[in-house]
Amino acid sequence: MVGPILAEAAKHLPTDLKAFVQQGISEGLGAIYVSMGTAARLTKQELHSLRNSLASLPNPVLWKLAAVDLPGNMSKDALAATNIKIINWAPQNDVLGDPAVKIFVTHAGSNSIYEAAYHGKPVVCIPLLADQLDQAAKARYHGFGLTVTPAELASSKPLHNAIQQILDEPQFTAAAQKVQKRLLNKPRHPAQLAADFVERVVATAGETYLDTQAQTLSWWQLSLLDVKLFLAVAVTALLCVLGGLLWVTATVLIHVALPRREKISGYVVQIIAMAENPISKAAKDVQQKAEDFGDEIKGNAEDTADKVESAYKDTNPEEGEKNPTEEYRSTELKNSNEKYTPKSDPKK
Repeated sequence: MVGPILAEAAKHLPTDLKAFVQQGISEGLGAIYVSMGTAARLTKQELHSLRNSLASLPNPVLWKLAAVDLPGNMSKDALAATNIKIINWAPQNDVLGDPAVKIFVTHAGSNSIYEAAYHGKPVVCIPLLADQLDQAAKARYHGFGLTVTPAELASSKPLHNAIQQILDEPQFTAAAQKVQKRLLNKPRHPAQLAADFVERVVATAGETYLDTQAQTLSWWQLSLLDVKLFLAVAVTALLCVLGGLLWVTATVLIHVALPRREKISGYVVQIIAMAENPISKAAKDVQQKAEDFGDEIKGNAEDTADKVESAYKDTNPEEGEKNPTEEYRSTELKNSNEKYTPKSDPKK
């Protein structure tokens, strides 16, 4: 496209409209202009949601809404609010060119987006038809627009938040003014450029060199069916390869890695057992030596007692049956048992 053909320098607004859009200037509140075009209509619920979003703002709202744009027997009075002025028709180019107007809520038609860009005004788009989706995407890409889908109009919050975001963040207006400079500084006005192309086609007798190559493509080429089919085959092949690799990996793990791991675990258990056996054997040897040493001491004590008793009888044959050697033997045996019983054996 050649650009905004209908956009031009703004003229003065009618007195009543001028007074309305400027009523918030003293409070630093810019006006909001709303127009949803004539090609499609919003439902009753969507209109009420749109009205609630606009009524929740302190800014003056100029809403272009004709009676034919209302569904069924709906009345404009149902959409009235203290900050909203509803009119049947508006000089859109002049409204957007007024400095008091800060935001344009639009259906994102081509002419509306071009006029908003021509006058440097950010937009909140509510696209209803296919080409409007494309125009809304372009506004977002260039940074001077946000999009609210018709489905989001089920609630008044999304539109309210989008308008408030543009009011609060000056980069949207800065981006719109940047696009405005590009349009205003073109070598030729878009209308003149369009006329040039028409004259060129007439002068060349409609030669086909100006035709796009898309006109020669078949329907399946235009729909990129061949590309989609190739991608589908490529993705399927890739998934098959990945599936094969996973199967091979799983097979290796099951038949090689896991048995090897079990074998290694068996080796580890054997090594631990071999390490524990010498320690256990050494402990048993120490315990046995301690018991043998105790038995040896006990035997020595008994021999000593017998010798003392025999010597006592030889030297004192007339004493009674009980003599000190019995007490000595009893004491020595008791002491020897207590002293040399291995501590590691709780039974002794």
